[in-house]
Amino acid sequence: MKLHKKERLDYLDMVKGLGIILVVIGHSTYAGENLLTWIASFHMPLFFIISGMLLQFNREEENDIGKTVKKKLRTILLPYFSFSVIYLIMDGMMLFLHLGSKVWVDFVYEFLGTITLYGISTLWFLPALFLGEISFLYIRKKRNHFLTIGVGIALALVVGLTHPLFDSTYPLFNAIYYLLPGYFLIFLYRSAVAYVFIMMGYYTQLFIKENIGIQIREIFLGVALLVAGMAFAFANGRVDLHSVIFHNNIYFYISAFAGTMGTVFLCRNIRYCGKQRLLKPVLAAGRNSLIIMVTHLEFRVMITAIRGAGLVSTRMPGLMPYIQWILVAVLVILMEWVIVVVMNRYFYFLIGKRKPLNRKKFTVVK
Repeated sequence: MKLHKKERLDYLDMVKGLGIILVVIGHSTYAGENLLTWIASFHMPLFFIISGMLLQFNREEENDIGKTVKKKLRTILLPYFSFSVIYLIMDGMMLFLHLGSKVWVDFVYEFLGTITLYGISTLWFLPALFLGEISFLYIRKKRNHFLTIGVGIALALVVGLTHPLFDSTYPLFNAIYYLLPGYFLIFLYRSAVAYVFIMMGYYTQLFIKENIGIQIREIFLGVALLVAGMAFAFANGRVDLHSVIFHNNIYFYISAFAGTMGTVFLCRNIRYCGKQRLLKPVLAAGRNSLIIMVTHLEFRVMITAIRGAGLVSTRMPGLMPYIQWILVAVLVILMEWVIVVVMNRYFYFLIGKRKPLNRKKFTVVK
């Protein structure tokens, strides 16, 4: 039976949906340390690995590199600069009105972070994805598999040997981190790591065969990978790709890959379990993960949800922990749903789309 391209993308949308949910949970003050350690081990690498899988599935290395760069500029860097300007305007207005705790020096560093592609808040992900994808596609198109993989291994080694420079205990930390070249250097480090994960996703996709119906072996493999990823995550400790904190690099790459692929294998089979309407919110989150990524913090969605949940839960102290978790989740979902609808319908150009998103049903194709 010939499979439709849409089916292949559905479970990857589901994976991205779960990934962005983990990102939001990771920025919640109610997540415990162990949960945050596990989430941080793979929630951002997940998006790079999925990107590599899609590059291979779409055979993007066969396309003209100039057209590819033009497309990536529109779909990745345009949203980066669009939302950077929005963030700067919002923070500038808050400074002018003396609202919040930001000072002008923070505003200056945000501007420097923008022009050096270091990124404000969650926007750091987009320049790293852009350079990681373009560099990978260029090398893959011009050279053989051995060089493509060799470059990835070399980048992993370089980052692994030199990333301690960005540890706050390093003597020259302040000079490296807070100067203009330091911001740009961190962007290059993130892009190098992005290349490695994109390479992992690309070559993993070569060996994944599409399944028809539930595969018990894949389910067990997915669970085993998640457990293995969790074990390596706890052994390695809390990592942060944004701040270039990896600790043991081998553990970091293993936990990131295992966590991502465990999620992929489970999602490949969940779509056959019936009750497809229950999957629609996750699919919708995956297809709008960019919007959720760039709005849930700087648009004050998370802080508003936390404050709103706090006001309500204080009236029910006995159930406070549980009520707060539920209320934060509900409020974030409601606010992000409004933002997603408005962005897709009226401000679609800010996220690199050429026309408003058509209202389609999120269905899983079998």
